[in-house]
This record gives sequence, C-alpha cells and structure tokens, in this order.
Amino acid sequence: MPEEEVDLTQEVRYHKGALVGNKVYAERVRRASSLMAKAELDAVLLTKPQNMLYLAGDGRLCAFTIVSKTGATYVGVPKTVYPQACLTTTRHL
Repeated sequence: MPEEEVDLTQEVRYHKGALVGNKVYAERVRRASSLMAKAELDAVLLTKPQNMLYLAGDGRLCAFTIVSKTGATYVGVPKTVYPQACLTTTRHL
C-alpha cells in the first residue's frame, strides 16, 4: 500500500492555547524571560514534555516549545503526529 503524501506547503494554522492567560503559567514564563534577559539569551528551546508542561502548560510527545525573552511561547507539533495542530502560539505578557 503506497504511503499518503503530506503537503508540507499547506498553510500553517495557529491555535490559541487553552492556558493562555493562566496566572501560574504566565508567572513562570515571566520569571523565565527575566532570567533569559540576565543571561543574554533570546530564547530557550524545550524538548522534554515534563519541562514543556511545567513552563508552558503543553507537554505533548514529539513536540517542542520555544520561549522567547519577550514572553512569547511557541509549541511546535509535527504535522505527521498531530495534523490538527501544526503550531500553537501563545502570548503570556
């Protein structure tokens, strides 16, 4: 049986995460952003689900989270794993 081709040129959809505005996660991201600024880092990349869940509230397997020093968080989910959620962008600050 031939494999189904995936169109990677398809438009990326952005979904607002359910935890946007959650005070606990917003404070964690704010503290992380402050520490990044002190360390002169522009962003951190998280790949362990436990770390992603703690900091951004989304700990999916086979995904990654980027947290910027401005407080923006981006959760990337491979299209082949979760076709309904290609990329999640949240803004805590």
